Amino acid sequence: MACLCWALLLVLWVQGCLSCLVSDCPEGGKRSGYSSLRQCHSCGPDGSGQCVSTSICCGNSFGCYMGTPETIICEKENELSSPCEPKGDSCLSVSEGKCVSNSICCNQRSCAEDLACVIIGLPMRTSVEDLSTSGQDYKKSIQDRLKSKLLEVLLRQP
Repeated sequence: MACLCWALLLVLWVQGCLSCLVSDCPEGGKRSGYSSLRQCHSCGPDGSGQCVSTSICCGNSFGCYMGTPETIICEKENELSSPCEPKGDSCLSVSEGKCVSNSICCNQRSCAEDLACVIIGLPMRTSVEDLSTSGQDYKKSIQDRLKSKLLEVLLRQP
């Protein structure tokens, strides 16, 4: 009888330790369980973007950086035991993709333009090749394209 009481007491004690208190319950309540996914690191200019993978950083104000100095903080994702889930709606341009920037759909390996990701009022990216350039390179590539177009127009003049 004493063993049964001790066993019951032990079970109640263990159950009490595993239950959540008001201060540490998951968002949906006791029965929702704890989510193993967490928010991804902030990255990019002024931390305004989010890490999509260890080498991709995306944000609405700048597009996406791939393998640039702005993505170095994203490498810390490998050091954490729980995976992160980038914020954004699902998109179809890449498998398991998320809308992570205006007109850009990315997964952990690649990015592509996606009309489902367009945010009204923000300019669309001009091409997928622009996704892998940093801010300065992006401006320079646009300037170079404008110069070449202007030169073409001027050379066509009679």
